[in-house]
Amino acid sequence: MAFLAYTLLSFILLLRNDWAVQTIASFYPQIGQTLFNLKDTALKLHLNTVPTALYFLIVLSAFYCYWRIVTGKWIKNQQCGKILLCSIVFQGILVASYPALSTDVFDYILQNRVAFTYQQNPWITPPIAFPADPFINLGHWQRISSVYGPVHHVLDLFPEIVGGDDLIRSVLGFKFLMVIFTYLTARFLIMLIPEKDKARHLALFMFNPLVLIETAGNAHNDIIMVAFMVASLVALRRNRFPIAGILIGLGAMVKLYAVALIPLYLAFLARKGKWVSALGLLVSSFCTVLFGIWFMGINSLQNQIRLFGWVFTLRLNSLPNLLNMLPDWVFLLPFLVFALYKLSAIDDKTKIVRTYVILTLVYLLFVVELYWAWYPIWYIPFLSLLRLTRIVKAALTFAMTSSLHYAILFLSHRFSYQHILWTVAIYLFLIVPPIIVYLKAKNG
Repeated sequence: MAFLAYTLLSFILLLRNDWAVQTIASFYPQIGQTLFNLKDTALKLHLNTVPTALYFLIVLSAFYCYWRIVTGKWIKNQQCGKILLCSIVFQGILVASYPALSTDVFDYILQNRVAFTYQQNPWITPPIAFPADPFINLGHWQRISSVYGPVHHVLDLFPEIVGGDDLIRSVLGFKFLMVIFTYLTARFLIMLIPEKDKARHLALFMFNPLVLIETAGNAHNDIIMVAFMVASLVALRRNRFPIAGILIGLGAMVKLYAVALIPLYLAFLARKGKWVSALGLLVSSFCTVLFGIWFMGINSLQNQIRLFGWVFTLRLNSLPNLLNMLPDWVFLLPFLVFALYKLSAIDDKTKIVRTYVILTLVYLLFVVELYWAWYPIWYIPFLSLLRLTRIVKAALTFAMTSSLHYAILFLSHRFSYQHILWTVAIYLFLIVPPIIVYLKAKNG
């Protein structure tokens, strides 16, 4: 019921976006006037207040139900097939929602059109080069070229074929792509999760509200990167180290964060004295990325380096943003020391997963400059491979506060959202509950 309520609410949230309403009306003139009338009616019904409160309550109830399910008795006797089926039903409901929490899917569409409609290089040419494009007002990053790797753009051929010049079919194409990779991630996890309590551990990922809303609902491509990362764990468990390296390389050609697994794998192999295997993994991942660079072209790579130099100056919803008078190394250096300490303790494959979760969580809480609410997707699938310890509970709490923080963000837009107190409030809302859970919760 929570996901159905969220889907209905997403269209109310749509009415707060003037650009989106006007653009949708231009695509579908037959419903344009109806949209404008609904917008006027919603304004009279406190469009900016009631939906914010409803969003908070709906998402909070979704996480409450999620926690009751994954820690309850019902899940113990279920089969993985039933968990997958239930999750697909949830995703089917959310596929019908409007991507109200982020414009990323529209930016994907615009980058697709640069590549396929206008036959230009998406890593060099920004969408704003085509100001008359009917999709141009729906995105948020029209003035920059694509920051995603070649695997992302190759896979985008699917939504391009499905969507063409139609808005609804284009959005659905990307949503279905993310649903497919969510399912693939689950299949890889099934290969890794121990038989005992398998359904519970799978549900920890497949029923997670943040995962479902941000993939099936908002179509974020992080799940594609994570699918390759989890697949690399399967290869590692089977001692197919070059394949594990290739899979990490493919993930990095969606988003660069996938390379975070490489030092963990190398630390494990070095600890075991498997230097040849470590070299094979490193070379295969490097060659995969090198092939991707060749596919992009040297001019694209140079433009990407300049673009990432600019992206790394952006700060949002983070400790570096809150303490922006301090240089980045103040946050990064202690993290690197901590990471080296954790790497030195990796002596089995289970510790690879645990260390990855810990380092990613610490990175997102205290180090990353630009934090977006869907980043917990980077670690949530890996939680299914761990016992329900304090760190897992803290990580799940952070996923919840990340989803809920949108309500505070919506509220801030009504009351001087640029004021420093909003920055403080949002950051504290994100990090304080998971820290409390970690300090107070018990393992198991």
